[in-house]
Amino acid sequence: MHNPLRPDAELPPPSPRIAELAGQCLDNIDGLIGDWLEMVRPVRTTYADRVPDIQFRDTAWHAFELLLRTVAQLPVPPHIAGVSQRVGEDRARQGVPLDSLLQAARLTSAWCGQRS
Repeated sequence: MHNPLRPDAELPPPSPRIAELAGQCLDNIDGLIGDWLEMVRPVRTTYADRVPDIQFRDTAWHAFELLLRTVAQLPVPPHIAGVSQRVGEDRARQGVPLDSLLQAARLTSAWCGQRS
């Protein structure tokens, strides 16, 4: 039987190179967010009227910061720790179709793979 990883389980330390790259990405988070916003623009058109641009950008910023800090095993500030759940709940309340969220997640995964 598969035991899912507990959220509080300790991860092995990242390689020094991974930590360095994650730090560089954090230093250039504005550029990453700008590139990502352009990439997901076609998907977002289906619900852009429901999610204000500033809210969309802010939640993207927090999600990227959470991801990069987690990869580098850097401290995660409390205001970004629950961003994934908050975004999901907010988008559901805003009437964003689940298919649109999933499509954006798939695009993000493919985009990250291309950048590495």
